[in-house]
Amino acid sequence: MNYMRKLTLYSMLLLLTFSISSCNYLDVDKWFDDTMKYDSIFSRKEYLERYMWNVASMFPDEGKFLNSPATPGPLATDEAFETFNAESYAGMAFVTGSINEENISGKSIYQWNTMYKIIRKANIILSRMDEVTDMSNLEKPDIWAYTYFMRAYAYYHLIMDFGPVILVGDQVYPSNEQPEAYANVRATYDESVDYACEQFELAAQYLPETQPNSSFGRPTKGAAYALIARLRLIQASPLYNGRGQTYFGNWKRSSDGVFYISQQYDDRKWAVAAWMNKKSRSSVEMSDKKYRPAIMKKEMDMSSYDEILLGFPIWWYVAPTIINTFLEAYDFSGKKIVLFATSGGSGFGNTVKELQPSAPDAVITEGRLLNCGTKQEISEWVNSL
Repeated sequence: MNYMRKLTLYSMLLLLTFSISSCNYLDVDKWFDDTMKYDSIFSRKEYLERYMWNVASMFPDEGKFLNSPATPGPLATDEAFETFNAESYAGMAFVTGSINEENISGKSIYQWNTMYKIIRKANIILSRMDEVTDMSNLEKPDIWAYTYFMRAYAYYHLIMDFGPVILVGDQVYPSNEQPEAYANVRATYDESVDYACEQFELAAQYLPETQPNSSFGRPTKGAAYALIARLRLIQASPLYNGRGQTYFGNWKRSSDGVFYISQQYDDRKWAVAAWMNKKSRSSVEMSDKKYRPAIMKKEMDMSSYDEILLGFPIWWYVAPTIINTFLEAYDFSGKKIVLFATSGGSGFGNTVKELQPSAPDAVITEGRLLNCGTKQEISEWVNSL
């Protein structure tokens, strides 16, 4: 009996010692949530939906953009200065150096770990949702829509704050592997943006156009496309498109020597950015070559002119279709039309070819791109014609 009593006492002491010494190492609640509950989560559609929306709750409160924000925000500007200790204003503290590489992991603006937790949970949903027996095939698109969106949105947060990220795809990494199993290299900035946009595109296939008031705050198809447009616009900007890199532009991936940020300017990125904004004027016009925007009703006597200078911005390597409207509104027979334009990087492209049918009896020629041209330069060009 004494032996049994001692054995029980030693066992209790051993258990107590282990639980006290390992409380920071083994998070029992997290382990239970990530492992033990999965079988029940995927047993019913109701439980799966609860789990999915719990994942959504892990995203930071974007209304907190001054005190304890999840991202540096508007105060993270080179023009910022402080006349007091502004530790609680994380954006300003980041710019002024109070928050740096030594202490950022403990600050609100460091969302790296949280975003990858969201990505992992989203991957678990996508990999196991077919186990739910009371969910029909007609109900699955709702789960796909919001889960793909959350995964893409997590990558969006990572890209906006950290630039190039680690892409894990559909992989669900076990939580008990050796460190070497998690030693993935970062993707390039272009690879990161392309992947996030692909995920938003997947979500947009299933997301609704609008949400009822009872679902206020849930994403829509438009939200997915808006975030794609933002990422594509940033990707096309000089910061990440072969121009303007001053600090991180020469960083290379150690595994293969590839630049993390593209060093080659590509004007096609601007076209992609415009194309992804489905309701932008350029997208509406360029998607339908027969589209003719109206022009102001103003009679002009073209018979008084032998040579016409016609200017416009380049959209998708051609003139906006409102220029076709103008050419088709008057008789340019026997006239010479000299084009001039502005462009973010491309030349005239197919402009002459696209405009010629609108003025078939005129001679249309490429003139000059006048990006940032001075008054004197423009005047000299006009006089040279």
